[in-house]
Amino acid sequence: MTDERTKNTYIEVQRFRQWYAYLLFVLLLLMSLWMFYEGFLVPLIKEGKIEVEALVFSMMIFGALLFFWFIRLTIKIEDKGIIIHYFPFNRESHKWDEIEKVEVAEYPYANKGVRWSEELGIVYSLQGYKGVHIRFKNGEKCYVSSLNAQMLLKEIEKRIAQLEG
Repeated sequence: MTDERTKNTYIEVQRFRQWYAYLLFVLLLLMSLWMFYEGFLVPLIKEGKIEVEALVFSMMIFGALLFFWFIRLTIKIEDKGIIIHYFPFNRESHKWDEIEKVEVAEYPYANKGVRWSEELGIVYSLQGYKGVHIRFKNGEKCYVSSLNAQMLLKEIEKRIAQLEG
């Protein structure tokens, strides 16, 4: 997690870094490298023929590993509003006057990613089990995980108070 605060901006960046998922991916990568060696390189060297399936499978596993390495959730608090960017999938921004209520909430599930919850609305979760639940004046809701939910809440409340005051 990266946590940056400047005079007018608060930024929190979370990355997908669950060790158990990477252990699985590393095992799959090792298996795919073995398949690449046995199914592609050995036949190519010995017999001069190419086994495309081994090459494609290895590339798919390596691509999935890279994909999970680059996923990140960025929460940016600015004077104008909040920006929630779940790279590479979704980016949304909300102005402070659109927010009705904000509170710290727990997300007790181990699931990470973007999903819909009847209770919380759109859930953006990568790290931690606490975050900020935001209710908007138009009836929409969202939950954003945070490793420092109290500070994130404080920053949001400070911006809303500045707008009202």
